[in-house]
Amino acid sequence: MQRSRGAVGVVCAVVAVALVAAPVAGGGYKKGSYRGTTEQACGPPDTARPCPISFKATKLLVKKLSFAANVSCDDGSVFMLSTDTPAKAPVNQRGKFRALFLPAPGADVGITTEVKGKLERKRAKGTITSSGSNGSAASCSAEVEWSARRK
Repeated sequence: MQRSRGAVGVVCAVVAVALVAAPVAGGGYKKGSYRGTTEQACGPPDTARPCPISFKATKLLVKKLSFAANVSCDDGSVFMLSTDTPAKAPVNQRGKFRALFLPAPGADVGITTEVKGKLERKRAKGTITSSGSNGSAASCSAEVEWSARRK
């Protein structure tokens, strides 16, 4: 009998440690400022650099989210899309976030953009997806991957 109680005690201790460690693994990212780039180049062709993305991660939010990306249209036009006002988005228990940028009321260009990301340790990665139409009613879209590191 004494032997089985000891085994039960060990099993309970292992289960308790597993339950305590589980939440830590879900929110395993570092809070702070992140800076990175997209897979696209921004600027004139002779001096083009990767388009920037930056934000600040807290326990519950990604805030001060700003980025730039190129959007291509069916009529051959390409324009740079960037945030005028930094945004914020909630972060779930797995370190994932999603921010939606809608076109300004009355704007000539009606582009909706979604920024999705995942925070892991000191790194973050995700996608920027844009779709809509430009002033000449041509269909425009872009899907760009991005990555960032905590500074």
